[in-house]
Amino acid sequence: LSVSGERSLLELKEFSEELIKPRLEQIEGIGSAEIAGGVEREIHVEVKPELLSLYELDIDQISRRIHAFNRNLQGGTIRKGRFKYALRFVGEFEIVREIGEISLKRTPERGVVRLKDIAEIKDSIKEREGVTRLNGKESIGILVRKESGANTVKVTKMARDILEEIKMEYPGVEILVVSEQAKYIENAISSVINSIIFGGILAFFVLIIFLQDLKTPVIIAVVIPISIIATFNLLYFQDITLNIMSLGGLALGVGMLVDNSIVVSESIFRHKSQSKSLFEAAFTGTKEVGMAVTASTFTTISVFLPVIYVQGVAGQLFKDQALTVTFALLSSLIVSLTMLPMLASWKFRPGKGEKEREIEDKKKETEKKDIKKKSGKRYFLYPYIGLRWLFRNILKGAFWVFNFILSFLIQLLLLIFHYLSLPFKP
Repeated sequence: LSVSGERSLLELKEFSEELIKPRLEQIEGIGSAEIAGGVEREIHVEVKPELLSLYELDIDQISRRIHAFNRNLQGGTIRKGRFKYALRFVGEFEIVREIGEISLKRTPERGVVRLKDIAEIKDSIKEREGVTRLNGKESIGILVRKESGANTVKVTKMARDILEEIKMEYPGVEILVVSEQAKYIENAISSVINSIIFGGILAFFVLIIFLQDLKTPVIIAVVIPISIIATFNLLYFQDITLNIMSLGGLALGVGMLVDNSIVVSESIFRHKSQSKSLFEAAFTGTKEVGMAVTASTFTTISVFLPVIYVQGVAGQLFKDQALTVTFALLSSLIVSLTMLPMLASWKFRPGKGEKEREIEDKKKETEKKDIKKKSGKRYFLYPYIGLRWLFRNILKGAFWVFNFILSFLIQLLLLIFHYLSLPFKP
């Protein structure tokens, strides 16, 4: 922040320290506000040596007496709404004349020796160590830092509201925001949104060009936002905020969200083109590429996920990014294997005539009657069918788990061997 106006630098600095700084530090989420630049008031006490020796005093005694009289006492805190007020008992000097009234000692004649009797007190300015300028004009700088874990965008918005209130209360003071981190986060959010929109549009047109079908691109356009919403839910439960690293990971993962959906959609489209029903095409197509899509997704996750075990500053920086990419890929995998086949199995019949609908309804009724006739003769086979289905699915599940563990271990060993062999490569 930059504070300037019609007042002098000394008045602006006192205004910043006594009004702006406390108001900003009362906001929940702001850790500190530091004042930079300007001039600082300094009181000089010039002691006369001959009077000092006459009254048998020394500099340390005078310093202790000044410190004892110029002190505030803490009185706790009071919270009112979103503001937190600190109580204190004021004992500091308000004017220079009060400093001269400090009593130093009593004389044998019952007189009182005051500071003004042996010293000359001057109101001056401290030697400057730095200058703060904005647009060629000298001003007061305020550096505001947020607390660890606080929402940067939310805290910045609350700070701006407080600054607007101060501007309305004091029209002669000009407060400008020179730099703020919230803009970078908002720009990152807008870039992620643009990436999602353009990625969805490009995927939509590419699928229309290559598949010559309108239904599949529409389904994928619906699946992408659902995957992103699921990713946000996982980030919320892991207490990961929207910072630059997590948004960068989301922008990186958005490009990968379409891959699984395209593979599954293309497989379903291929089976549908073989004159299979929508349900059969969705089931067979998803089953056919399900393991391949899962293995591909977990292979990518196995590259990003180990970053969370990195120690130090690098681990803190890239942990959010690695988890965001992992959550995005997992959400994309689950949605592409569950919701996408469900949407693909639906039959949309816009603009069909009544006769065609009646014919289709009659076909469905006849199919239901045939199923009832066939199922009436198979009551005694239900226990056998159930046990066969149970054992078959148990074996499939065990084979799937074993296949996944084996492929994961192979990928992990290859990755370790790759990194171990790097020092020996030319």
